[in-house]
Amino acid sequence: MATRPAQYDVVTLIETTTVEAAGEVAAGPEYRKLHDAIAAAAREEYLMTARCLRRVGDVDKSRPGLFLFNFFVAEDPAVALDLWDHLAAWYAVETGLDNSTLLGPVGPDDYVFVNHARWDMSLPRFAVKQFGKRTFYSYVLANLHANGTASMPILYRLA
Repeated sequence: MATRPAQYDVVTLIETTTVEAAGEVAAGPEYRKLHDAIAAAAREEYLMTARCLRRVGDVDKSRPGLFLFNFFVAEDPAVALDLWDHLAAWYAVETGLDNSTLLGPVGPDDYVFVNHARWDMSLPRFAVKQFGKRTFYSYVLANLHANGTASMPILYRLA
């Protein structure tokens, strides 16, 4: 299950109506300009063309909030997908999460999927809601470990 750690300072999410349209976007001059600017400033970059595997609700990207991109690795992607459903339910109850999209790579990739979500709360409040729950350790982390799955969450804010 070894993979490179998810350590990304900047995330750019480009949404299309179809997976096929992603290729058209990537061939366009606006994308090329964005990609070239990022590549020139970055030590390392990671690109993933993905499709939506699951959705709890649309992630509102039009206003500030606490944004999550959670990069998953797993021994068995199918088991990890089922596990994500269970863990999403915990996050809905324990942190009030009402939106999330699970993005799965179209081809071979370092990660089995990337979860994207948003909360209307500060980082300290989120930390208390997650890490302050005993069940985060006994349920969330224990289930990840028991199912050969690991997550690398990174929290962001809008630029």
